[in-house]
This record gives sequence, C-alpha cells and structure tokens, in this order.
Amino acid sequence: MKKAVWLIAALVLCVSLCACGKSAEVKQTEETIASIGTVTLESAEQIEAAEKLYSGLSAEDKSGVSNYDELLSARNEYNRLYQEAKETEFLRRVSGEWINAADGDTYTLNEDGTGSHDNVSCRYTANADEETVTISEGVGRISETIMMLRNDGDREMLVPEFKSCYYVRPAEYDVISKELREETTEVLVSQYAWTGVQSGTNVVNYLGFFEGGTGWLYFSFVNSVIPTSWDFVDNNTVRVELEYDGVRRTITLDVENENGTKQLINGETGEVAYVPKYVLEK
Repeated sequence: MKKAVWLIAALVLCVSLCACGKSAEVKQTEETIASIGTVTLESAEQIEAAEKLYSGLSAEDKSGVSNYDELLSARNEYNRLYQEAKETEFLRRVSGEWINAADGDTYTLNEDGTGSHDNVSCRYTANADEETVTISEGVGRISETIMMLRNDGDREMLVPEFKSCYYVRPAEYDVISKELREETTEVLVSQYAWTGVQSGTNVVNYLGFFEGGTGWLYFSFVNSVIPTSWDFVDNNTVRVELEYDGVRRTITLDVENENGTKQLINGETGEVAYVPKYVLEK
C-alpha cells in the first residue's frame, strides 16, 4: 500500500515538473490557441497570431504545445468558412441580368445555378477562385460557354472566353452601346478605303465610309464609284446598301478591332470581307 502511494506521488510530481518545465513561449502559444474559441470569419487575426507563435518555436517546444490540434482544427474551419463566404459573394456578383454590349442578347443567372439565355433555360457552375462561370445550354447536345467576371474601373463585365464582346448590366447598357457605336464609327471612317478580300479574282473592290451614314463602293470592272448608305444592325455590325443596275443590294458586315487588327467580316459567311487598304499593299 505504501509502495502504491509512493508511486502515485512520484507520478504527480513528474507531471507537475513537466508542466513547470514548459517555456514561457510554449505557454503563450497554448494560451493564444485557447483564446481562439468558436471559429468565425473574424477569427483570422487570432489564428494567424497563434500560427506565428507556433512557427517561431524550436522543434522541442513545438512538441510541447498540448493544444496544437486545436489550432489545426481552427485553421481548417476558418478556411472552410472563408471559401464558403467567397463562393456566396461570387454568386451574388454574377447573378442577375447581363446584356451583350454588341448585339443585346441577354443572360439571366440565378444564385441557385439556373438561368436563361434569351428566355431559353440554361444552367451554370461558378468558380469563385478563378472568377469564372461555365454556362451549359441545349438539350441532348450541350454547348458550354465560359465567361470571366472582370472589372473595368467601377464597371463589372462578363467576358466570354471565345467571343469578342462582353456582357454588362442593364443599367449600363445604354452608355456602353453609345460608346461602342462611336468606336465602330471611328474604325470605319478612319480608313481612307477598305479593300475587298476576293481570292482567285482580279476584280478590285474598295469600300469607304463617311460619318452620318453615307459612303462609296468602287468596282474595277465597272470603273465607277457607286454611292452607298450604311446604318447599324447592332453596336458592332453595320448594313451597307447600294443600288447598281436598278438592283438594290445589301451586305452586312461585322466590324472587328482586336489587338490592333481591323477587319470587316461578312455577316452571312463569317469570312473576312474587307481589310484596310494599306494591309494588302504591304
């Protein structure tokens, strides 16, 4: 019996000596970890302070931090809450109505991942880390469009991965529309002439634009200048009309101005129809 009492006393003394042997740094680290309490999005500074204290300990002292597992759990919980909040905020930013600044087609995205494209149902997934949405459309044969959420000053835009024009909020559409039409007009009239791209033919075809919706067309085979008129189909597409031999003709051209390359695309064929005159002369 006396032996048992002696052993218990020795064990208590040993534990006491171990506790007393902890350095002030270890004790401070343990206290800082214990002060974290219930983890919320406001716990970042406390967790970082505890992590900094722990990382500054020697290997021996680190092994003496009795509640290090609590610090790991706090960090994991904070990261989970932070990612959840980030995804919720991103969904808030991308949800709602978006209008294509060029042609006015519309996406409506709901926070639950459903939506519509010009009143046709679609679904989307959001990636808050990359700030992108992947929109799935169609039945049977599904098409996907990846859009990136970008900021231009105070203006947020959804920018398609493989489409030149972006989407804006309805409240900004009128302003953007006006800006785009001014830019498109500047591209058209800034060239003295646009040269027709016609493979396998010797016909020379020049097209010119003036502000106010007038212009001209020259065909070498008739050796004359034909007056034309033009107007907007949408913010970066124009319709050119002319009359020749009593027949009224129309051509629709998409105006592209990407990375310094200017060209007019045939709206029916999707092929390059005109380039600035100097391009073919180089």
